[in-house]
Amino acid sequence: MVCMNIQNSHASRHAHIHRILVMLCVAVLFLPTLGQAAGSARAQLDAFAAGLKSVSAHFSQVSVDANGNPGRSAQGTLQLAAPRLFRWQVS
Repeated sequence: MVCMNIQNSHASRHAHIHRILVMLCVAVLFLPTLGQAAGSARAQLDAFAAGLKSVSAHFSQVSVDANGNPGRSAQGTLQLAAPRLFRWQVS
């Protein structure tokens, strides 16, 4: 039972990280629409990213079936670095 709680905790944390990443991506997609009145979207994106050099995150995930039984699990790392570098590694 303790093992199941740990897996549920990991799955819950992964779901939370996934929601944050999705919200961030959606926000970035809407920058051009929201930024037209204040200036070019590119200028706003450049201003946002001016001090940003890199972002990294470690994640773990456990798939579950319709009954909530754990299935496959995976861990990995997401890394973004300026300029234009992206790495998604899953083990």
